[in-house]
Amino acid sequence: IAKSSGNLSRSYPEAISKVLLLQSNQYYVRKGENGKPPSLWRTSWRKGTTSPITMELIEGVQDLQFEYGISTGMGENRAVTDNAFIKANAVTNWNNVAAVRVRLLALGNEANVSPDAQVYDREKGLICKKGDSACTAADSIDIPDRRLAQVFTAVVSLRNKLP
Repeated sequence: IAKSSGNLSRSYPEAISKVLLLQSNQYYVRKGENGKPPSLWRTSWRKGTTSPITMELIEGVQDLQFEYGISTGMGENRAVTDNAFIKANAVTNWNNVAAVRVRLLALGNEANVSPDAQVYDREKGLICKKGDSACTAADSIDIPDRRLAQVFTAVVSLRNKLP
């Protein structure tokens, strides 16, 4: 590892170098094992293996969404505002994507816990009482069986796009 290769710009000493196998992961929501409610699943492909490995990660995940933050400005003035996050099919130039927002809707196991029927507005990332004017997205999701629901959101900056 400490030797320089013709493909590298410099020598990398063993103390700061690590060789990793290439692995690709796909995350998605589908019905849980044995007909259980939806879950978060992962399928992994690893160099050197003949078939992918699929596993159920988290039970009770109803929805998973990725949105892409389009940056404005140049250099240290690059910014991504809250309204600059868009769906993949709306991205016109992937070079302008500087962040990814991940939203995950998780449901509790117990039915009839919430006092009211609820709906999840995918566009706004809100959970509302069914019929509430705050949740108006056409692609809203009804939360089944008056279960408790929680939206988890994370925004990740893409390292190679930071100033």
